[in-house]
Amino acid sequence: ANLMMAGDFNATPNSEELALLTKNKALIQPFIDPIDSAVRSHPANNPTWRLDYMVVNQNMLREAVPGSVGVQYFFGKDTMRLIS
Repeated sequence: ANLMMAGDFNATPNSEELALLTKNKALIQPFIDPIDSAVRSHPANNPTWRLDYMVVNQNMLREAVPGSVGVQYFFGKDTMRLIS
């Protein structure tokens, strides 16, 4: 089965919460974070750390188009400050 979870996890890349999904040996297929580790997502108007993720299992990763997973910034920093 293809599995994907996405959203604001309120967890940094090295957090215990994220490790439960990506490094947990008890899972048959730990989740994979396909987004480049250099990507930052918070705060929206000046991203300096990462709290937002999209994690997939190995089955779903096989279906992904290389280079297609990333963070899109649709608005400028001033607009993001207003709407965040």
